[in-house]
Amino acid sequence: MYTGHSRSPQYDEAAAIVRETKDVQDAVVSALIQYLELSERMREFEDAFSAQILSTAGELFMMRTKRKQLEAAYDRIRKKMNNGEYGDDGEIREDVDAALQFLDIEADALDAVPGEQNRTSGWTDSDELDTATKERIYRAFRRIVLPRVHSDTSDADVSEFEVAFFAYQSRDYTVMEAFVIRYRENIGLEEDGQLLTLAQLTTRLKEYQSAQKRLDNRLRVMHKEVTSAEIKAPEQARKRMEEQGEKFRQAIMDEAAKLRGLQESLESLAGSAGLRKGAKDG
Repeated sequence: MYTGHSRSPQYDEAAAIVRETKDVQDAVVSALIQYLELSERMREFEDAFSAQILSTAGELFMMRTKRKQLEAAYDRIRKKMNNGEYGDDGEIREDVDAALQFLDIEADALDAVPGEQNRTSGWTDSDELDTATKERIYRAFRRIVLPRVHSDTSDADVSEFEVAFFAYQSRDYTVMEAFVIRYRENIGLEEDGQLLTLAQLTTRLKEYQSAQKRLDNRLRVMHKEVTSAEIKAPEQARKRMEEQGEKFRQAIMDEAAKLRGLQESLESLAGSAGLRKGAKDG
């Protein structure tokens, strides 16, 4: 181990590595702050998009699916009636009830669809890390970061805790290591407070450089995913989402009216023995 009491070449080399590592740490912290800000913006837009677009678009899709299936059921039952394929009105009633039962089941399923989906990590940049590296990051995150961001043990911002904890839950090692680098107080010490050797300092520098590269790549991808309108004109982007959501809601109302009409038409088939008889005669 090197000591701080002698200005030997080894000491100077160690000090230079520590300075370089500190520079990388500063860069990682700066990138992490950008990541936190961008993540918050993306989450706000994801929530708005989910509420205004995804949930209504999903409901509209299901309504149209139900309408098309009821239309197909109506045409099938009407055709069988015209062809005299039913033995009595009871058989017609059974077919109509089966079609309407599908409508009820789908309506229940629709009610169960949440308006906001749980977020899951879609990043794959951690896949390049080996098992030992992931375990190192995981242990360091639990030891260094969790106590510094949790509301019970720190005064960290709630949004920061949410991002950190989500990274921990989803095993997002890129963000986890960025938090480790941010909150590691002395980059030249072992866990037990002992000074690192030159080899260990070099290894830590390489780890920090690798972490910086992965985080920078992550930020580039995120910036591509967030449109300039969302960043520069969020209110206009939000207004467009609201307008699109309103169009979907109007289309849902139109589909609901069509469904009511189909239900009435199906019921009329089931309750019209005269129509069945007239179809046979015709």
